[in-house]
Amino acid sequence: MGLLTKVYLISYNVLQCVGWTILLYRFISNLSQPEHLYAEAGGLLKCLLTSAFLEVLHAATGHS
Repeated sequence: MGLLTKVYLISYNVLQCVGWTILLYRFISNLSQPEHLYAEAGGLLKCLLTSAFLEVLHAATGHS
């Protein structure tokens, strides 16, 4: 595994961890107003899930 691949994987995992932590905070802080939950957290959720899907796609095609 090359240096660039290691940097990519570490960066990806750190950003995913930070993103999911922020999403959890947004979710918890909006529990009393569930009608605002998707508006507050939906964009970040889409971004995190899309990047996770792309990570699986990269691994499946050997481009990780």
